[in-house]
Amino acid sequence: MRLSSWHIAAFGFLLQFAVGFFLVSRAPYIFKGFEIAVFGIAGIALIGGSLIALIPLPFLFFSRTRKIGAIIALVVGIPGMLFAMTRVASIFITIAGLFEIWKQRKR
Repeated sequence: MRLSSWHIAAFGFLLQFAVGFFLVSRAPYIFKGFEIAVFGIAGIALIGGSLIALIPLPFLFFSRTRKIGAIIALVVGIPGMLFAMTRVASIFITIAGLFEIWKQRKR
């Protein structure tokens, strides 16, 4: 199985979503007092920030819309890197966009 650009974007989404879900689900068991609220809110923000990767993902999945998906991934991913809660997913969708453009140039 060859590596595709949508694999990279999906991995970034799943990674950030999993970290956010871990913070939300395990915060009451690991932390005490005010830290529960802080890490719970951070987890919810990470889960919300992971949704940025879902914007170009359907476009990168289908072969006819991969160029459009690569452009959308770059347009959404580069500014998304400026925000802390979307940084992981934004890095992965930017890499996915650059990877798809590189593959299109290679053909």
